[in-house]
Amino acid sequence: MHDLINNINRGRHVLYYSYFVITIFWEGRSQNGKTVKPNSTWNDTQLVDAYKKGVQDAWDILCKRHQKYLRRHFFRKGITNPEDLNDLVQETFLEAMRNIEQIHSPHHFPSWLVQVAIGKLSRWFEKEERSRKIQDNLRSIVDASEAGDIYEPAYLEPQQQAIDAEYLRIIISMIDRLPPSQEKVFRMLCNGMTNTQVASELDIKVNAVNVRLSKARRKLRNWIETEYPEVFTDLVDRGVI
Repeated sequence: MHDLINNINRGRHVLYYSYFVITIFWEGRSQNGKTVKPNSTWNDTQLVDAYKKGVQDAWDILCKRHQKYLRRHFFRKGITNPEDLNDLVQETFLEAMRNIEQIHSPHHFPSWLVQVAIGKLSRWFEKEERSRKIQDNLRSIVDASEAGDIYEPAYLEPQQQAIDAEYLRIIISMIDRLPPSQEKVFRMLCNGMTNTQVASELDIKVNAVNVRLSKARRKLRNWIETEYPEVFTDLVDRGVI
């Protein structure tokens, strides 16, 4: 009986010790209390599990390991602008990081990351298409204002022409109120220049062009919505702003 009890106790010690070692390993610490930092020899499963337990270095290694693959993926899908490539890669990693708990098979991390990238790219194309349509409409407005015409792409009735003329006056007055840096970018884009051409002309990054344009649109929308709420609704419905 005494031997049996001793064997049971030894078995418990082995189990406790094993649990202790496993727990310490996954918390990123060795038995002597020193931090065990993940490295490039770790596989994706180890890195994902370590990051889930709060080891930030594990995520940094995952990003370095897969960023080239993501860039190639986006490039094959037609994204050739370096600034856009960098933005998409960073946004994909950020979204993956926020949703890391959703991956139940860490060894499938590369394919899961691609699915995140596909969703991000789809939304990016949708945003670019909306941006292009808005830019086309605004270009028509600016062109009309410079020519002294009335913006009337689909309206021929005199009453609607008068309404459009008033809308044009409001929008142009709002554009004139933009900060100089945003107004310049806004008008250059509306005059047919691409984001890359504007960036080259102003000697700034393409991302800076996007930021200024986004801020300009936000200001225009807020001003019109605040000062002319009835006009705002109609302009949004017509895709002008």
